[in-house]
Amino acid sequence: MPKSSPVAVQLVIQNGASWLRAVLDSIRAQTWQDLQVFLLDYDSGDGTADIVRREYPEVRLFHARENRGIWQGSERLLEEHDAPFILVLTDVVLDPQFIERGIHALQAQPDAGAVQAKIYRGVMANGHMERTNHLDTIGFRIAPSLHITNLGHGERDEGQYDHLHEVFGVEGAAPLFRRTALERCRIQGHLVDPDYQLGGIGYGDDVDLAWRLQLFGFTTLFVPTMQAWHDRSTTKDGARNWRDAVRRVGARRRIALAKRRLDWANVRFTIIKNARAGNLVRQFPRIVLRELAVFGYMFLFEPAVFGAFPRFLRLLPRMLARRHIVQAGAVHPAVTMRTWYQYP
Repeated sequence: MPKSSPVAVQLVIQNGASWLRAVLDSIRAQTWQDLQVFLLDYDSGDGTADIVRREYPEVRLFHARENRGIWQGSERLLEEHDAPFILVLTDVVLDPQFIERGIHALQAQPDAGAVQAKIYRGVMANGHMERTNHLDTIGFRIAPSLHITNLGHGERDEGQYDHLHEVFGVEGAAPLFRRTALERCRIQGHLVDPDYQLGGIGYGDDVDLAWRLQLFGFTTLFVPTMQAWHDRSTTKDGARNWRDAVRRVGARRRIALAKRRLDWANVRFTIIKNARAGNLVRQFPRIVLRELAVFGYMFLFEPAVFGAFPRFLRLLPRMLARRHIVQAGAVHPAVTMRTWYQYP
């Protein structure tokens, strides 16, 4: 594959003027020059489109009135180019060699469908990303309960993740994909599940896609020299036990109820569609224990999330139909997928 392989950088934005310049400037500073930048603006009212037209004429700007979320917007942008590599970007500031190092990793391993960067926590203030040495994510990991979380989240970077290796899945803040892998993973014509979106709010599309990439035989590489900074808008610390969960109650309540309901439903839909039957049976006790813990937490602290049940039940037959398609296309058996179960 030639060194100068085209890369499409895709941004989907609504009212992103406060951070847009920092992100686009980091794209301009990339050492990989064969780039096209595509931006879909969901009818922003803060001058986002004006900034792009006036200050970044190299960016191809598209508009949509209805907010369909980052991932469905990214799927829409895929129709505008045929680049073999795609970087899906949000409010993330990139190191100048981010794309170059990612492309070299993909070129060196033809079965890799995506690469995951070492993404640090950042704080966006006055249009500038304040950088920290604490990790936001180095990719997804999966537990025996089939619960998926961000590996490294909240840890101080002390070199513990400085080696290139495979991870279960690429997280959605700044994933770099091989286009052929994405096209192989379409289900019913869609790259991401359209039912993971509700009224401009989406959740779990990246987890669903990452799991499907694994099932369909593509590896995901963690490349520690790819570095970026992300100001995560949701809760910034994971809950490892009940004490942690209680401490997060206030932060959780600041998240829109619709998003919390979507979170609950889409996590279960992702397991329903992607988990191999043998693993569902084998891990059933752990799955049940986790679900009981989640229900207990909801009953005590977030009873309004139970309002997700009617929609969940209505969509369940559709998800079971998609499970049939996903499982028919999977190449990795249950025993292979089980090698990713990393922690209690």
